[in-house]
Amino acid sequence: MVPKKRIEDQENHERWLLTYADLITLLLAFFIVMYSMSKIDAKRFGKVSEQLSNVLRGGNTVLPQMQDFDGAGSGMLRLGELRTIQSQIEQKFSRLLQLSRGNTTGGLQLDQIPADAISTEVGERGLTIHIKDRALFESGKAELRSTAMDVLSAIANEIGNIGNHICVEGHTDNVPINTATFPSNWELSTARATNVVRFLVEDNGLSPERISARGFGEFRPVASNASDKGRNLNRRVDIVILSEDLSLVEPQSNDRVAETIPPIRPEMPELEDTIKRVSVEPDQLER
Repeated sequence: MVPKKRIEDQENHERWLLTYADLITLLLAFFIVMYSMSKIDAKRFGKVSEQLSNVLRGGNTVLPQMQDFDGAGSGMLRLGELRTIQSQIEQKFSRLLQLSRGNTTGGLQLDQIPADAISTEVGERGLTIHIKDRALFESGKAELRSTAMDVLSAIANEIGNIGNHICVEGHTDNVPINTATFPSNWELSTARATNVVRFLVEDNGLSPERISARGFGEFRPVASNASDKGRNLNRRVDIVILSEDLSLVEPQSNDRVAETIPPIRPEMPELEDTIKRVSVEPDQLER
């Protein structure tokens, strides 16, 4: 009997193609996901993150509709619109100076303020209004001068109705100060910024939820402190109307936080309710 020949299976040398194809597919999916993430709108992502934070803190578990994320009705101005505000502020300050120069009956008191006391610029942060310290304060002090109130009120009329966040930043030169009230330039710059904020809020009605005060001391100069001119430029208060994108990442007030945060410990019942009076008869003690 002739033995049957065993037919050997042909070895498949192209099996690696399956693994290679799977790898290419996974890489394609990975790059699609990365591309999609790069296209996420920063405002929408920030709003979603804020709502998710509220949910995790125990707030409303229903997210608002996505059409609420576009910022419509928020009153925030973009950079182009902030340039319009910039022009209006410059024109108003110029008119104030002209009125003050020709005013002999009291009223405005801007005679001692030079024309270059206020300057403005629009950059990536938004609209910055630079106010030299001598237009607002006496040397080494943080109390607002009477002339400062006219200047700040004029600015408040232009920025009071916009929804952008406002940062008031105090700056000094590098000349040390060491008084009982201001041990360093940190305290002086912060106190000046705070007093400007208080005046804008309390006397001009700006919303306290969208304005903040910061003090930088001598550490954010715009010119060299080696000359009197440079130090004069560095002693300033900046009112920064943040751009729309930066306003969205500023901390926002949330009136519901106090309602959603649980107490640190549960309320304890009244002491009288927990203590029970026990009366023991003398004969019971003998048992």
